[in-house]
Amino acid sequence: MNPLFHPYVVTAYLTSFATLAIGAFVFQKSRRSPIHRSFLIFCVSIAQWSFFTALQAMTWDYTWAHFWSKFCHVGAMLIPVFFYYFTLKITGRVKRGPLALGFFFAFLLTVLNFTTSLFIPGMRSDVGVPHFTKAGSFYFIMIIFFSVYVFLALIHLWKEILDARGARKKHLQYFFLASMVGFGIGVVNFFPVYGLTFWPYPYSAACGALYALVIAYAIL
Repeated sequence: MNPLFHPYVVTAYLTSFATLAIGAFVFQKSRRSPIHRSFLIFCVSIAQWSFFTALQAMTWDYTWAHFWSKFCHVGAMLIPVFFYYFTLKITGRVKRGPLALGFFFAFLLTVLNFTTSLFIPGMRSDVGVPHFTKAGSFYFIMIIFFSVYVFLALIHLWKEILDARGARKKHLQYFFLASMVGFGIGVVNFFPVYGLTFWPYPYSAACGALYALVIAYAIL
């Protein structure tokens, strides 16, 4: 099969373009809104990851595939931080310390990823595509970082739900549930780096676009 038509590659490319379009659409509806701006930035990080994860998966050249694999993790490390930032805007909370710390660790992990082989020492070819990220001995740190900031964001949402009333409470509950489902499916994308594949892979990359669409509907 031409790797361009592999379900993972197709869904990742579609997710990239769809998420970017959804973010831009929401942003142009209210360019001065901090919620709309933070949502656009969140969507850009998803789009960056999904575009370059598709590119690494369809690339036959090992060297380029390895580079795109490292590059797609720029977005992967920013997704949880921008999700946390977006959640702060939704809830109206101010948490500058944890947010700054999140950006610092995202930057640090990105630098270490490009300058060492601790996280992505090479590529694997046993998950249905020519090349896919192969987890190094310290890759689990990236997964922990990703999970911690998603968890922190969900905690803020839950606390806000407990304090909210009426329509706002229902709105936040909808956002919380969509986030749980979206990131719950999205975490499947981490398993192939260890050679483990199960449904919804190879369609798991689509979770980004579906989640962005649901949240965009809630915002508008």
